[in-house]
Amino acid sequence: MTNSYYSQFHEGRIGGDIIGNLTRGCVIDRLKTMRHQEKTRYSYRNYDPRQNPSSSASSSIPSPPHLPQSAPPTGPTLNSTWREKICHWSFNVIDHFDLSREVVAISLSLFDRYLATLRNRCNGSTALLASLTTLHIAIKVHEVRKVKLTTLANLSRGQFGARHIEEMEWKVLTALQWHIHPPTAMAFLSHLLLLLPPQVNDASKEEIYALSRYITELSVCDANFVEVSPSAVAFSAVLNTLEDRRYRRLISNSMRDQYLRAIAMHVGLRVEDAEVVGARPKLKRLLASSLGSVDGSLGGDGGGGAVAMSAAMAQQQQQQQGRGMSNEKVLELCNDGMTVVNWKHSRIPKLANALGCGKTEGCPKKYRKSDFDTVWLLTFEYSLMDGGSGALEGLEEDSERRLRQKNEKMEKTHPLFRGDWKISARVMNEGFDDEE
Repeated sequence: MTNSYYSQFHEGRIGGDIIGNLTRGCVIDRLKTMRHQEKTRYSYRNYDPRQNPSSSASSSIPSPPHLPQSAPPTGPTLNSTWREKICHWSFNVIDHFDLSREVVAISLSLFDRYLATLRNRCNGSTALLASLTTLHIAIKVHEVRKVKLTTLANLSRGQFGARHIEEMEWKVLTALQWHIHPPTAMAFLSHLLLLLPPQVNDASKEEIYALSRYITELSVCDANFVEVSPSAVAFSAVLNTLEDRRYRRLISNSMRDQYLRAIAMHVGLRVEDAEVVGARPKLKRLLASSLGSVDGSLGGDGGGGAVAMSAAMAQQQQQQQGRGMSNEKVLELCNDGMTVVNWKHSRIPKLANALGCGKTEGCPKKYRKSDFDTVWLLTFEYSLMDGGSGALEGLEEDSERRLRQKNEKMEKTHPLFRGDWKISARVMNEGFDDEE
C-alpha cells in the first residue's frame, strides 16, 4: 500500500489509512456526523422562536411536578457584556478546578440555546443562575472529575443554593430536549487537524494545533460567534493559523492546498463558504486584541506578540496536561520546574516576605543560622469570588442604562473576574536535630 496522501487507492479504500488510533475514514465519518448535528438539533436558530416559529422549544418551559409553571420570559435582553463576563468567569472556575476548558464551550452552548428559548430576555439573576446550571450540567456529563453542586452554588455568594440550580437544571434540560452533547469548535478542530498530510511532522502539527486552539477558545466568549457553526469557527482558525507569517514555514503551499481539497471533498468545508469568510476577520481581530498587535499575526521571531502567544499557549497546555494526573506525576512536573535555593538561612524571611508571607500569614520574622531542622510550608490559595466586589456583580436587575453605567465603572475599577490570593504558612520540624 502506498503511503501517499489521498492517492486514488486511498480514495477507493479511505478507511485503511491509520491516524493514531483511528482510521481516516472514522475521522471523516465523525466530522460528517458532527456537521449534521450542528445543522439540526444543535443549531442555535432552532431554539429561537423568533427565527424558527415552529420550534418545539417553547418560551414557557415546563416545570417539574413539584414546581409552579414558569412565567413567560420578562426582563431586559441579554447583552454581550453579560455573556462575556459569564464566559470569562466560567473559564476561571474550570481552570481553578483543573478541568477541560472545552467544558466552557459546552456550557455556553447550553446557555445560549436555553436563553434563545426565552428570546434572550432575562434579568441578571436568571443569567447567573442559568450559567451556574449549564456549567453544572457540562461538568457532570462531560467530565470524569466532579465538582459538588454546593460548591458551585457557593460561587454565587449566597444568592442561590443547590436547590435553585437543581430546579433550573430541569428547565434547561426540558427546554433543550436533553440535547446536551453539542459538537464544539474544539472538537471540530481536533478532528480537522487529524487530516493534515502525513508529511507534516508532529512538531509542526502541535504548533498549528496550539495556535488554532487558542484562537478557537477566544471565540467562545465573543457573542458574535453564537450563531456561527462551530465547524466554520474551527476551520477559520486553522486557515488563519496556516496563513500567519510565523506558521507558513510549517507546511508547504502544495500540502496546504492538498489538505484544503481533502477537507472540501470529505467534510464539505470550503474557504469561500459565507460563514468562513465572515468568521476569519473576526477571529483575526480577536487574536490581535488578545496579543496587542495590529493585524492579529504573531509577527517575526522574538516579537512581543509571539512572546504573549507562547505564554498563553504554555499556560493552556499546562492546564490540559495536568488534568487527571497522579500525585507522582504532579511531583514530577514540579521537579522539572523552577527551584529557588537560598543558602543563607537569615534571608529566608525576606524571600517569604517577597512572596507575600509575613507575620500575619504565619511566617516568622527570623530564621536562625544554626537551624537545619525547620521547614516553612507556604500555601497559596486562589479565591474566585472573594472580596466585596463579586465577579458577576454587574448581573443584577436594573435598567439597561444604569446597568451600562455600572459595568463601565466596574470595568475601570475591577478587572474581570479577578479573585484574591490567600497565603498561609505552617512551621514544621523535620526531626533532624533531636540532639538539641
